[in-house]
Amino acid sequence: MNFRELPVPALQAAKVDHHSVERFIGGIKNFKVLETPRLIMRVLALSDTPSVHEILGPPEVHKWNYLFRSGFSLEDAHEFVQAYLSGQAQGIALCLLFTDKIKRSVLGEVHAVFDPGILAADIGYSTLADENVRGKGYATEATRAFLQGLCQIGLQHICLTAAPENIASQHVISKLGVPQVEDVSLQVKDVDGCMHARNLYYMGAQEWCAGAQAGLK
Repeated sequence: MNFRELPVPALQAAKVDHHSVERFIGGIKNFKVLETPRLIMRVLALSDTPSVHEILGPPEVHKWNYLFRSGFSLEDAHEFVQAYLSGQAQGIALCLLFTDKIKRSVLGEVHAVFDPGILAADIGYSTLADENVRGKGYATEATRAFLQGLCQIGLQHICLTAAPENIASQHVISKLGVPQVEDVSLQVKDVDGCMHARNLYYMGAQEWCAGAQAGLK
């Protein structure tokens, strides 16, 4: 995502000092563990490839990922993990697995791609396609904690996207309290060259974090 090309004035006018950029990149590189009332969230490792495949592999999940429209193989999962580990080492991406705090079973993942130059993040998330996991609020809980952690190291801009027909993802975004940018439909090209519409959601990160601390998010 090219953040500066998005029709959001705050992104187009964003300016950040060098010290803030360096602090943010350092925070991403050293990001390790978060905890919520129900979850433990940790940075990916190569050994997590099978878990990533289990999360993103089912057709009802990977159909929303236009990089893997034809399927999500174990090899794709390995590339996904490698890409995020490399991205974290550069301070431009981060992915955390979240597990049940008691059972230690993997429930899902939350990830972000960054433009450190303007302290912006494009956030995504997925949970296991399991009736014992879906609809329990895990994605919302994990993403909220993820955003709070990113705010603490200086994130300034939150962006999310969701397909108009992806009601579950829109529900998570609504629970997070990030508003949709009205009258904007992004066009995303999949691996077959077909275009797909995506709703855009945006909020200033510090404004969002203030609301979260006040119990409003």
